Amino acid sequence: MMAALVAILTALIAGLLYINPDISVNVAICCLIAASCLAIVAPFEALEPAARKRICVGCIAFVVAIVIAFALAIQTTDDRGPLGALASLATGGIVLAAWSFTIRNRRGRPQWRNYFDR
Repeated sequence: MMAALVAILTALIAGLLYINPDISVNVAICCLIAASCLAIVAPFEALEPAARKRICVGCIAFVVAIVIAFALAIQTTDDRGPLGALASLATGGIVLAAWSFTIRNRRGRPQWRNYFDR
């Protein structure tokens, strides 16, 4: 659920960056790529470890794309607004990636429904 919200927020910020004349179009494209990395894995319920590993890879790809967008934005503008938005997206992506990394190997217990053991 959180990955879907961050993907939607990233797509909205990419739209705002696209209409900003001070920002390169490449920054908006990197943000759309980052949003698609999360949107690809967001609609799936990750009950088995293989699906959790795919979510972890998607979150890490999101962080990489946002960091690239941030680096491109630093080169094109000195305005703090777009840089702050990209920094907050990077922070949210790092939190998602850390969370997905910690749960990637959880195993479900068959006796209890929706209970996971490490």
